[in-house]
Amino acid sequence: MMSINSIPTTVTTVTTGFSPVTAPATGVHQARAYHQVAQVRRNQAVSLATCARKLGISVNEARYQEQPTTDLTISQLTAWKEVLDVPLSELIGPLEDELDNPIRNRALLLKVMKSAKQIRRDSRESGIRSMADNMIETLLDIMPELEDVAAWPEVGQSHEARPLGMAVCRHIEPVSARRSDD
Repeated sequence: MMSINSIPTTVTTVTTGFSPVTAPATGVHQARAYHQVAQVRRNQAVSLATCARKLGISVNEARYQEQPTTDLTISQLTAWKEVLDVPLSELIGPLEDELDNPIRNRALLLKVMKSAKQIRRDSRESGIRSMADNMIETLLDIMPELEDVAAWPEVGQSHEARPLGMAVCRHIEPVSARRSDD
């Protein structure tokens, strides 16, 4: 039987992310989850590279920031909120069971809307287009903010067409075929 006097009372400070976490001297360290940025990003089907680009940071820094044990500042959480287009409460809300998670439900509805709009865009049959329209209408009844969601990008068309480069605007003098040695 262990007595109260045999429990270690010394404490060790361990640094994780931006703030120190105190752990018992036994060496056992239990990391605390501060946010659910990574889970929200995956549910929103947004790549880490896209988030890093929009945040103006490297992919490695974005990977570090999205770790639940990284203690992000309010400014960093706000930036993630804007990139992922979710309320701040979804990033810092209670870490619930995945089945009850409203973030997951929102992400699934977003994917269904993208698929319904793709079916409407790509279908040549009026019956299928009509079913897609009914599906879109039902999804909008459930979640009106899905109205501006676009269909999945077409294969090979995921990037915007870029205008011609600056080389087209430059005037280049024709090179003379004769050299003047005068």
